Amino acid sequence: MRRLVPNNRIHPHCVAQHSMSNTEPSKKVKELIDANLRRVFSEAESEELPDRFRVLLDQLKETPPPQDDGSEQ
Repeated sequence: MRRLVPNNRIHPHCVAQHSMSNTEPSKKVKELIDANLRRVFSEAESEELPDRFRVLLDQLKETPPPQDDGSEQ
């Protein structure tokens, strides 16, 4: 199972400084969050699609679209 917790965790000092100073995270904290989110989503994007999702997608492709009978719901 893939870890979703970033390896580059935010240093506790940064968190303490953030929570004590104001509600706006520091530039360094924002950069770390941004880099970690990009890394996690990049890794997820390059992963193989599980077989169960492929089967569901194939089923959706085979299902005819609903017929529009002109009535509004």
